Amino acid sequence: YQKGKFAMDLMYQYDHGNRYSVTDEESHHHLDDGTVHNINTHEINDGNGTTHNYRLGMDYNFAENHQLSLVYNGEYNKDDFAEHISGNILGTNTQNSKPWLHNLRLDYSAPFGFKAGAEMTYYHDPENQHLSSTLPTGTLNYVVENDQQVDRWKFFLSQEHNLKNNWGINYGTIYSTSVNHSNQQYKEIETTTGDAPSSEYTRFREDDLNLYFGLTKNFSSKLSLDASVAAEYYHTPVWHQWNWYPTFNLTYTSAPGQMFQIGLSSDRNYPEYWEMTNFTSYSNGGYNEITGNPDLKPSNNYQLTLVYLLKNKYQFTAWFDHDKDYFVQTPYQRHDRLTISYKSLNFNFQQQAGVQTMLPFKFGNFLDTRLTLMGVWQREKADQFYDIPFDRHVIYGIAQLHNTLTLSTRPDITISVDGYIRSKAIQATYDLPSSGSVDLSAHWQFLKKHAILKVFCNDLFQTSVINPRIDFKGQNLNMDFSCYREFGIAFTYKFGGYKEKTHKEVDTSRFKK
Repeated sequence: YQKGKFAMDLMYQYDHGNRYSVTDEESHHHLDDGTVHNINTHEINDGNGTTHNYRLGMDYNFAENHQLSLVYNGEYNKDDFAEHISGNILGTNTQNSKPWLHNLRLDYSAPFGFKAGAEMTYYHDPENQHLSSTLPTGTLNYVVENDQQVDRWKFFLSQEHNLKNNWGINYGTIYSTSVNHSNQQYKEIETTTGDAPSSEYTRFREDDLNLYFGLTKNFSSKLSLDASVAAEYYHTPVWHQWNWYPTFNLTYTSAPGQMFQIGLSSDRNYPEYWEMTNFTSYSNGGYNEITGNPDLKPSNNYQLTLVYLLKNKYQFTAWFDHDKDYFVQTPYQRHDRLTISYKSLNFNFQQQAGVQTMLPFKFGNFLDTRLTLMGVWQREKADQFYDIPFDRHVIYGIAQLHNTLTLSTRPDITISVDGYIRSKAIQATYDLPSSGSVDLSAHWQFLKKHAILKVFCNDLFQTSVINPRIDFKGQNLNMDFSCYREFGIAFTYKFGGYKEKTHKEVDTSRFKK
């Protein structure tokens, strides 16, 4: 709705579906007493979920480039899950959760380059789990209630100035703070496998202050610069540290359609809130133990990139990426008991260097093709990874091919054939086999292109899922995940000259999944 200086938009989205998957796991497990256990499990996972998303946005435009905006986003989910385990382990694991989210954001922008805003997010995820299983070492039966509640606030100010001689500067500050007060209550527990987990409560606060300064300069119609530097202070009960994040892009247009660009970017990647607790939960009948890590800290990422664009369509890219304190959840077969421990740990770093080529081709009015080739060298190092530190590296390649075939213009019918393939890679102690997929789709536009009918098939040959393996310093674990072909049909009708608005998404990356 829009009238005069006021505009409003309202959105509601409903999703419902069932899911089904199968996982086979084979573990060759050595213990300190000299025994070797071969654990083979077959897990059938099924569940269903319902999601409600809603948004209300209001804008008031005082004048050109002078706006006040207020946006509310909400989400409510209901998720039920059941796991049935057979093989060396027999058991069932049922789980249900009802997470919900409220987000309120206020933005103000003035015509002299000033912007200010505030954002509040409330997230609550109550979850109930019941596991009952028989393992080679005994039985495990428990009922646990997990509850995550996160309150997060964010405030920001920024200012931009356009100066003489094509100079521009910008500066500002961003302050965010969050409180994660969550608990894990074991209501009933019976076990003959060893020590029983205890109920826990945590209240964990984070503060993050970012101060930045940037500048832009157009030296000529061919050469331009965009650079900035940010100083960020990160504070938790465990970590107190300052970090610097430089960024720059230097662009040179040597001729029409021909461009060179060199850039440096830097950023921080945060763990999920639940990963930073000391809670323990189980899967695979209790053989897999998932443990939080209160000492986990964010990683710092720095990437240097060189881009060359030829004839406005052929793109060549080279880059080097260094991710300090890189973290990922990696399994470890314990030596003292028959358990696989899953815990996110900080490594020394992950490094990648790569080249990429993007080549579009057009064959008359019938076929549009885009070929992307990528080669990557990757290294991961962890001096403190249980008793098996590692320093691993690999070279792998990726090829992607996108094809659009125009069968007819009247009626307007096109077919898309997309495929990719990736060679063997690594992740921590994992060896990742090669994978790939082929996707097909057909599109028919009619009624003056207001209506679109799409029929598609994704992962035609059921090859997209990676089945990881570990065979490293006495660790021996194989996983086989189910992979399914997907068929679908979609119909879209656009009324009048409707164009969907682009909205800022709520950041939910750190909430429990």
